[in-house]
Amino acid sequence: MSIAVAVIVRPSPRSRWLLAIFAGGACAVVWPLAEVALATASGLAWAGASASAVVGLFFCVRVGLSLTPSRYVVALDISGVGQLRAAVYHSMGVARLAAGAAPGCTLLPGSTLWPGLLLLRLRSADGTVLQLVVWPDSVAAGLFRPLAAACRAIATCHTDD
Repeated sequence: MSIAVAVIVRPSPRSRWLLAIFAGGACAVVWPLAEVALATASGLAWAGASASAVVGLFFCVRVGLSLTPSRYVVALDISGVGQLRAAVYHSMGVARLAAGAAPGCTLLPGSTLWPGLLLLRLRSADGTVLQLVVWPDSVAAGLFRPLAAACRAIATCHTDD
């Protein structure tokens, strides 16, 4: 059975929604903590309210930035023998992580391969490390499972060495 698969990975709408929910939750906690701080004159409550406000504003900015058109997409190509190539396409051009006829990227330890989420750490021949989050909605319909299976096959081959 061949593990060959080629996919284009785009930023996930699901991760944008999760980021927005987290930002909303952090902002929603600020007012109750500030009321507690006013009622009790507690420095700890003020610290909590301030930290929640800073975190909420930070993630609100991140959500705003993530709603802009995607800054990059990543093309992953896994050959039938398990060679991995990745190319990052920026809005202003292309920066290749895998060069020429070299085997391309290697899947690093610390990559997480869950049934519904892939957290890939890839290193190119020149030492560049790419950390890639792949949700099922990051790739075209029907390509997430073959990609996950190919990544698991590559990870299994590397642990046997």
